This record gives sequence, structure tokens and C-alpha cells, in this order.
Amino acid sequence: MSYKLIWKHDKGLVYGNKNYFKSKLEFLNTVKKEHKKITEYDCYVDNITLKVYVITKDGLDKNTFVPISDTDINIETMYCGNFYTLEGLSGN
Repeated sequence: MSYKLIWKHDKGLVYGNKNYFKSKLEFLNTVKKEHKKITEYDCYVDNITLKVYVITKDGLDKNTFVPISDTDINIETMYCGNFYTLEGLSGN
């Protein structure tokens, strides 16, 4: 199975679509594995939540009424967690 994680390194956040993971634990383990593959360092992950997100690349102007069908909006259930790189700590 191909996992798509969305990394927000400047905020220390990682997102993953719920459809790609069987459980929160699988999301957690995938984040750790992919982080190590990308950075060569372990990471600590906490505050994992499961929420519904509105996703758009084009955005919407405030106070605008537009049918969703006329936008690029996707509504997705996503895991989100904080990650902390353990760079420089023993064991890495």
C-alpha cells in the first residue's frame, strides 16, 4: 500500500488520509518509518487526532457563497500529529 503523508516541517505537523491507514497505530508507525527514511533520524510523534478537513489549493474569498461543485474543495478525514526530530540524540 502506498502511503501519502503531508509534512509541514515548519510547524512540526504531519497529516495522513484516514483511508490509507487501518488504525492510529499504523499512522504513527508509518510516520516514524518515513521520517527516518527522509531524514535518517528517529522522531517522536504525539497529539495524534482524527478530524475532518476542508482542503483547497485555490482557496476561497471570505464572505463568498459558492457551490462546492464550482471549487477544487475536497473534504477528507485525516490523521494529524505533531512530530519532533530526535537529531543528535544518542541511539540515532
